Amino acid sequence: MPSSIKCLKKLRMLCLEQCVIGDGLSLIGGLKKLRILSLSGSVLNSFPNELGHNLQLLDTSNCSKLGVIPPNVISCLNNLEELYMRNNLFLWEHGGKKASLAELGHLHQLTALDIQILDLDVFPKSLFFDSLDYYMITIGDFKMFLLEGFKMPDKLESMKAICCSHLTGASFRKLKTVKIKTCHQLENLFSFSLVRLLTNLNTIEVSECDALKDIVDLRRQGNTENDDGEDEIDKAEFSQLQHVTLQGLSKFIGFCSRGTLPFDERVEIPNLDMLELSSINISHIWSNLHPWSNSNFQSLIK
Repeated sequence: MPSSIKCLKKLRMLCLEQCVIGDGLSLIGGLKKLRILSLSGSVLNSFPNELGHNLQLLDTSNCSKLGVIPPNVISCLNNLEELYMRNNLFLWEHGGKKASLAELGHLHQLTALDIQILDLDVFPKSLFFDSLDYYMITIGDFKMFLLEGFKMPDKLESMKAICCSHLTGASFRKLKTVKIKTCHQLENLFSFSLVRLLTNLNTIEVSECDALKDIVDLRRQGNTENDDGEDEIDKAEFSQLQHVTLQGLSKFIGFCSRGTLPFDERVEIPNLDMLELSSINISHIWSNLHPWSNSNFQSLIK
């Protein structure tokens, strides 16, 4: 990158996409009026220790060589509104010599986030997504396993729960799509408390999860009268859910815990119009007495 770029003091947008930048990015730190910086698909050897505090959009997606972002660089971008960092080999840390996901909690103007997490251990205990208009969080990426020197993180295959932390009322309210693949220790997707927050969920796709028994665990711990010491909620409702795909689930029993059929009266999906089931050991989808048996699906694949 030519050193003369630092003379462009009034530059507000810089797009260096699919370029070989090397170590020249340090010159950008002096562009104080820069609002938009897109480095998508470029080859970066290092990341600058400072970026203009007025930056509103940063895109480093598909920068496969970007391995390290210094700590406290992202957290200083006080005016950042959009951050795109998908398809990188960058490893987040809790602290130390690399940036941590906790830094995103300092970006109070952030409305759009697209990032990739290769290690579940670095995922923050407290969620910071409530104020975002759009976010996509990719945990692992099977396309990247083909890259030389990259090993699939063991934590992804050993994931036993999607969310273990306490959730606020606004958490996951805007979530529309859930896609889960090859999580071999995951026995169910949603707890009863999480289901109540998924008011806009439109699509569920689950495949190749060998231990998965149900989508919703209606049980909760408490002082109850049943044999297992667990209280069970009557039903789960997905008012906006339209598409459900379940594939390669060898232990799948039912949509809700302790069911005898994949779908029974304890789950309500009034707007479902596409149901795809494959490689699942079931003899019936639902009882003939269930009201769904008369529903008019736009697409049904068994």
